Amino acid sequence: MKKIIIPFLILITLLAGSFYLYVVKSRDSQENTISDISDNTRQVSYQIPDLIIVKEPMGNSVVKSPLVVSGEARGLWFFEGSAPVRIVLADGSIIGSSNLTAGEWMTEEFVPYSGTVEFVVPLDADRGFVVINRANPSGLPENDQRLSIPVRF
Repeated sequence: MKKIIIPFLILITLLAGSFYLYVVKSRDSQENTISDISDNTRQVSYQIPDLIIVKEPMGNSVVKSPLVVSGEARGLWFFEGSAPVRIVLADGSIIGSSNLTAGEWMTEEFVPYSGTVEFVVPLDADRGFVVINRANPSGLPENDQRLSIPVRF
């Protein structure tokens, strides 16, 4: 009996570990991080395919306060029609935060969202990120997702 149970447990453990790594890799490949800052000044749009699209601000654009953030996202990006947005410096310091709001968010379809963030840029800062987080009322790390858009000040 032990000859059957031990290999079975090893197989289950390997499958569970593989599934976990696949989920983490998939999630990590869909988000960019604060280390993605570059000297590229070409303005580009940012998105997580089939989940969220940012229409403004464009990546690498020059922004000022108050900043309007807008686009479309699947309703599951929001909790009660809201999702957090922050303005973050390259060193990770948060200089502004607010919430994005979506109208008809109780759907799996894309819905428009928008929000305004006020911030104050330190004199020595010239680059940062607009970070849009998926609402995560559970607090579970596996439900975290974010999209970071590099911007210039």
